[in-house]
Amino acid sequence: MVSCTDLSLRYDEFFAIKNINISIKKNTTCAIIGKSGCGKTTLLHSIAGLKKLDSGIVRINNELLTGIRKSTGFILQNDSLFPWKTIYDNVALGLIVRNKNKCEIEELVIDILKELELLDHKDKYPNQLSGGQRQKVAIARSIAIKPDLLLMDEPTASLDEITKESFQKLLLNLLKQHPMTVVFVTHDIEEAVYLADSIIIMEDGKIKTTIDNSLGLEEKSRDNLEFYKMCLNVRASLGESL
Repeated sequence: MVSCTDLSLRYDEFFAIKNINISIKKNTTCAIIGKSGCGKTTLLHSIAGLKKLDSGIVRINNELLTGIRKSTGFILQNDSLFPWKTIYDNVALGLIVRNKNKCEIEELVIDILKELELLDHKDKYPNQLSGGQRQKVAIARSIAIKPDLLLMDEPTASLDEITKESFQKLLLNLLKQHPMTVVFVTHDIEEAVYLADSIIIMEDGKIKTTIDNSLGLEEKSRDNLEFYKMCLNVRASLGESL
């Protein structure tokens, strides 16, 4: 699904990412983890088509990436909702940009708002919702376009621990209902193990290691001792890069 070959991008003499090679299978989830400044977000933005690379290529579904794809959803850390638009209009925005007709837009938006238990808030504005609810709206906006690839940049970083865990369960259930390939950046080891089939550990703009995770996307995995052993494994692999 996603293939990155020899990706490099630098700012002046500093390499944000250097010689990155990764392959992510269709309908799997991949977490990118590492300390601040290691290149996680730059790599994610490169996969999104938002960065001009110095070298290397990105292919998605075997097609060369040359810019922003219509079938890629993107969720940022701060939710990026438009404060002057209602929840309904925020969710509809991606569909309007893609020239969907009014009836189709209404059907898609209402369906996803119902699924995420946001329908009662459709006429509200973002500042009338909690942080967790706003992130749910950001997900609704991304899912409404029916992406085959969803990219997320620390989607739970601004949430408290209880809301974060609830949000992670929501994501897990959504992925069961809407199969897609997911790549997300996180600083949270437990989040990576809970939501990812594979975990990429970055250090100084490079891939330090990749860990296959058989415990990801299992709702009750946190009840399993093996889950915490995997967390320790990831922590040990991070080493000084944490």
